[in-house]
Amino acid sequence: MSPSASTLIVHAVLDANQRDQYIVLQGTNGLVSEQAEVPNALVTITDPDGRVMTAEEVRDDTLFATKGGQKRLSTAYHISLDRYNATLVPGATYTLRIVAPSGTVISGSTVIPAGAAIPPGTSTTEPFDFLHDTLTLSWPSVRYARSYQVNISSTFSLFTEFADSSVAIPGFAYHGGSEPFVPGLLNHVTVLAVDLNYYDYYRLNSEFFAGKGALTHLDGA
Repeated sequence: MSPSASTLIVHAVLDANQRDQYIVLQGTNGLVSEQAEVPNALVTITDPDGRVMTAEEVRDDTLFATKGGQKRLSTAYHISLDRYNATLVPGATYTLRIVAPSGTVISGSTVIPAGAAIPPGTSTTEPFDFLHDTLTLSWPSVRYARSYQVNISSTFSLFTEFADSSVAIPGFAYHGGSEPFVPGLLNHVTVLAVDLNYYDYYRLNSEFFAGKGALTHLDGA
């Protein structure tokens, strides 16, 4: 029997390293294979000065990767910061507002963690023996960050976990059945300062049958 519940899902992360911001709006009845894109919505982000930036609807099925039986995404809402001569300011509050074609209004806000982004091209590469070495990292706290996400990614894998101020990850460790490091490939390590919205949503998994468990701080979705 197919689930009968109906709700809207919003995927939106402000990235201070990017000049293009994307918002995805979907409808779902709880069945992954029946997730549906929602076109013709009015999507805006308001910056701390009160400037309203309106997203343009774009159709491009190469923007996002999907997995686990999810349908290919082809509709997204795009805000170009260049168009508005805007810059995302760490420590400032931004508000998202979406009016769906059904009339449903979705709203939420965030304070961007006040960390300084590392400029592109400044990373370093070091050899790592996954059988004997341990990745050890520590970092200073960032104002407005609820937690820190540590990602280790390669061409074929993504290992992620949340931490407060440091991590020690053995090369041979397992996390959810996956290895953090893939031998013979370049493994990229990043640490992201994330807000409460992001942390609460991604630290918990939905209960498989009832769909309960994920936390959201949005109104209306």
